[in-house]
Amino acid sequence: MVTNFFNRLSQDFTKLLENEYDYNVIIEIGENPNVKLFKTHSAILSQRCPYFLRELDNIPKNGENVKEIKIKQISVEIFSKILKYIYGGNVSLEKIEDPSEIFKLLIISNQFGLDELVAHVQTHLTNRHLDWIQLNIIPIHRTSFKIKNFEILQKFCTDIVVKNPELVFDMEDFDSVHENALVALLEHDGLNVKESVIWDYVIKWGMANKATLNRCLSLIRYFQIPGEDIMDKVQPYRQILDPNVWSDIMSKFVPPGKPAARTISNGKLISPATPSPSNSNNELSMLSPLPTPLFSNIISKGHAAEIASWIDRRSISYDFARNPYEFKLLFRGSRDGFNAKAFHSFCDNKANTIIVLKVKGTDEIIGGYNPIPWNKGKKLGKLIKTNDSFLFSLDKENIHNSVLSRVKDPNLAFWYSSFSTDGPNFGNNDLVMMNNFKDDKKCRCKKSVYEKPIRNTTDYFSVEEFEAFQVNNKRTLEISRDSNLI
Repeated sequence: MVTNFFNRLSQDFTKLLENEYDYNVIIEIGENPNVKLFKTHSAILSQRCPYFLRELDNIPKNGENVKEIKIKQISVEIFSKILKYIYGGNVSLEKIEDPSEIFKLLIISNQFGLDELVAHVQTHLTNRHLDWIQLNIIPIHRTSFKIKNFEILQKFCTDIVVKNPELVFDMEDFDSVHENALVALLEHDGLNVKESVIWDYVIKWGMANKATLNRCLSLIRYFQIPGEDIMDKVQPYRQILDPNVWSDIMSKFVPPGKPAARTISNGKLISPATPSPSNSNNELSMLSPLPTPLFSNIISKGHAAEIASWIDRRSISYDFARNPYEFKLLFRGSRDGFNAKAFHSFCDNKANTIIVLKVKGTDEIIGGYNPIPWNKGKKLGKLIKTNDSFLFSLDKENIHNSVLSRVKDPNLAFWYSSFSTDGPNFGNNDLVMMNNFKDDKKCRCKKSVYEKPIRNTTDYFSVEEFEAFQVNNKRTLEISRDSNLI
């Protein structure tokens, strides 16, 4: 029987790193002024880390018989954790409060070829930082499929996206989705999207990337596509299908004889030539771009779930896949105008509304919730009372860094101004918007009636984008819709 004493071994090697005894490699990490020298040992680095095994073999020794390596793109803090893992086989992630730093550690660990650490960090992220992953699902999903060793994150992100496929399918840059990510979605049994819609997106992706689609096409359930869509959508591309597949499809659907309109070259989709007058009535036109309606130009569905939890005064944020509220877009500045008149024309007499704005020239996202219907005040204006309003500042990277500021004095929750140039005003200019919101620098946040400031300055600002949503409980909507059927 073999007895292992790994804890003591780990401690001894960690001490060797700390006391720098008999070092023969100096690693310079970071850029000025944040630079640190680590004195290390080639035998340990080469044995424990594939990256250093390759690098040290190509670096000559200096006059002091020491090899020197410079790595600028890594922070001192992250590399310190990498070295402690290499020497002692341990890493403490619980003390890292910012999940984005853990994600950086994951990326660097993979670059160093530390597969064991890569798997551990992925598991930690998926077990401990669900909110952060949901808030940043698109970049994390994209990154996970660009990197071969991120299978744990790939599966985790795919499971999330399958419940909310519009997160990927409705992206502005859907064409840039990695093929493996698209295949993973199509392979998932939980994907609840009509097959004819899936076909549209696969064709769109293939045309944009001029790519062969063998992997994707084999995953489409053709018998679940209605016959009309088979002839209108699939039949024009039958040349890219396996002949046996098309024969099987035709055994179920009788073809009306519509000819294909697209040109196929080496199995890749390309744009067709302009149809001649003689056959223009029979040929289909170019594949029209699929509509890609965005939920919001400012916030993610993770942000919406966070806001929903504040409405319900929950201490833990809702999972965005289970957000009990529907966010109905009422107003968008870039679409409807950046002035008070436009805001009131779309939002007056609407209760339970969220406004969100992106501050021009910064990454700040701020806004507020109003349970009372908006209206312009009469004569000099009117104070509006409520206990349930709040302001917020949203953090794009870490959901836990967002700021929630509830109303302190319910009697002064809102000021409904009678001036035509005045938009929403929370409290006593805690958040106020006036004139042209985009160009005039007449928006401001000055803490008064609400608990916390949502900006670090009281300077006036303009907005890059401004949106208003009406927030409706989905269960209430379902009951209302059902009652209309009676």
